[in-house]
Amino acid sequence: MPGFWSDQYDWSVQTVGVTTQPPPSASRALACGGRLLFYLDAQQRLQGACGLALGNSVAKDIKLCERLIVARTPLSVTMLNDPECSLKQLLRL
Repeated sequence: MPGFWSDQYDWSVQTVGVTTQPPPSASRALACGGRLLFYLDAQQRLQGACGLALGNSVAKDIKLCERLIVARTPLSVTMLNDPECSLKQLLRL
């Protein structure tokens, strides 16, 4: 599965899957002031994710996104946008 990471001073950018189809379908604010972007296909299945956060704090979210991509489960944009909704919870759908 394609992936990318880069450290930019105190910030880290990490991607997984295919993120070439703009704009992102959903966006979630992270507790550290970062952001997680989700790219869904027409059937609402996750195709890719991109995270920007301080340090390596987005790594766990990107790993969960990788599992969501593999699962190919249709996802709710509302739930993806909601930072209170755990990505682990979405894996159980």
